[in-house]
Amino acid sequence: MSIPEVSADHSERARKNEQIILCSLSHLKQCEVANRIGVDISTISRMKDGEIQKLSNFLAACDLKVVGINKICVDSDELNMLRQTYARAVQNPHLSALLFGGDE
Repeated sequence: MSIPEVSADHSERARKNEQIILCSLSHLKQCEVANRIGVDISTISRMKDGEIQKLSNFLAACDLKVVGINKICVDSDELNMLRQTYARAVQNPHLSALLFGGDE
């Protein structure tokens, strides 16, 4: 049985997911991660040899992405609305003052 081709979008998202996971692992001790999930440290080492890539592909195929715990996710429609509001605010001194607390 052959592995089907992964779309370019999913492939890129999977690569980014894997990169984020591996970067996070590089900042933590493997024994700490192993303790957190209740496995032996050797399991973490084995996961780095392909399992993380499979998990990253799975997440991307489900239209999910890995985000650091200190990051905030915003819906793309909401982000566009915020960008438009900001653009109008910086062009209008009164609106800018209302939104950002400046002098009126």
